[in-house]
Amino acid sequence: MANLNSKRGVNDSGNIDTNYQSSIFFNYSKLSSHNVDKNSIHSPINLSDNLNPNNFKILHQNIHGIFHKTDEFLTSVTHTSPHVLCLTEHHLWADELKNINLGQYTLGAHYCRQSYKQGGVTIYVSSDIQFHPINLDNFNKEKGLELCVMKIGLPQKNLIIICIYRSPTGNFKFFIKQ
Repeated sequence: MANLNSKRGVNDSGNIDTNYQSSIFFNYSKLSSHNVDKNSIHSPINLSDNLNPNNFKILHQNIHGIFHKTDEFLTSVTHTSPHVLCLTEHHLWADELKNINLGQYTLGAHYCRQSYKQGGVTIYVSSDIQFHPINLDNFNKEKGLELCVMKIGLPQKNLIIICIYRSPTGNFKFFIKQ
């Protein structure tokens, strides 16, 4: 019988599984999967045809360190073809993050820790989408609140995309207050 706790990030011995990763796929148009165009799921992004607010796709992944996972990660998102990738816990310093190549995605906004290891948040955008990063660095506090923000202009709507992470050891009151 399968261990049901493993789906929640808990391993067989009852401890937190540090290899556990959650991902959230968000289709902007509707929250139910029956509205997704089944033919476009396996095709590559063609933004000239697909940059419509009703088909705009955002994927969030707690990547738990991206440095050695770029190829595997890109392979895993190929079938969904998201326009935006929001990654938490990238585990990189700013100079390292700028050297990560995610194929057709451009680094749009990011926050990297300067003192503590690990953590960090980033937003990657498909190369054909125009975006404007929004600087909210004065709100960031390592472990307590790590965020990056960008604005994307679609034909009929503007989107503000926020990627947020709080370490389990961070100050929860600070996080809620900010």
